[in-house]
Amino acid sequence: MTKQKGRKAEGMEMQYRSAPQRFTQGGLWVGQRFQEMRKAARQWEVESFFTDSRAVRHVCLRDILDPSRRVTLACSTLMDRSRFRPLEVRLRRSF
Repeated sequence: MTKQKGRKAEGMEMQYRSAPQRFTQGGLWVGQRFQEMRKAARQWEVESFFTDSRAVRHVCLRDILDPSRRVTLACSTLMDRSRFRPLEVRLRRSF
């Protein structure tokens, strides 16, 4: 970062947002999918992270079947296995 002192803070901020963000505490990352543990269990995909003014880490989720539906939760809520479970994403191989 010391070599980039001449760059504007705006450019660096924009670059940070466009780069995939990884949240290592608890093992959350952008693109990870979860399912609610309710009868009408929706499936959600992690879109982004942010920290509020009280230093609480939040995650923004997008409904997989209805992308117009979005929610924001504390990361601790998403990691609560009585409320959400992670889904394994299996990639198809092209032969």
